Amino acid sequence: MSGRSALRLGILVLIGMATTAGCGGDSGSASKSTPSADGRGSTAASPSQGESGDGTTEARLEQARQALQAFMRRSTVGDISACGHVAPDSEFERQVFKGDCRQGVKDMPHFIKPDERRALVTVKVSGGTIDAAGEVSIPFTDLSWSDGNMTVHTVQPVFVMRETGGVWKIVR
Repeated sequence: MSGRSALRLGILVLIGMATTAGCGGDSGSASKSTPSADGRGSTAASPSQGESGDGTTEARLEQARQALQAFMRRSTVGDISACGHVAPDSEFERQVFKGDCRQGVKDMPHFIKPDERRALVTVKVSGGTIDAAGEVSIPFTDLSWSDGNMTVHTVQPVFVMRETGGVWKIVR
């Protein structure tokens, strides 16, 4: 994948994630995945794997979905707080943003087609699976949107997320 295609894909993914964080649910759901102003952010702490109550698989999946949605919505509009949901020095940051999430997100709005932008700002993340290591995989097929159009080439086939310090971040 060329660098420009990877950047475009990353931008679209970020936009979609950011969009879904604000869609549906109560107003408190967005605050749970709001990165701090420095762009690396923090979210409400997620329970450790195997913990009961909010630590259930479904609760962990929902937290990861919210983080992906927040990333997509924010990155689509160039909001660098989206980088709070990208693992620093991760495969994702290197491939999509050439190692500089903040600059990549700032540039993202210039690489997104209008139809893709509309899709990404209305994207809803559902589904996903969590593996034994605690990583969450969310395939493109688990994204839906109410306006615009995008394909798997707009974003990427699968997003892999990992909880780091209580924050769900995209690693690849």
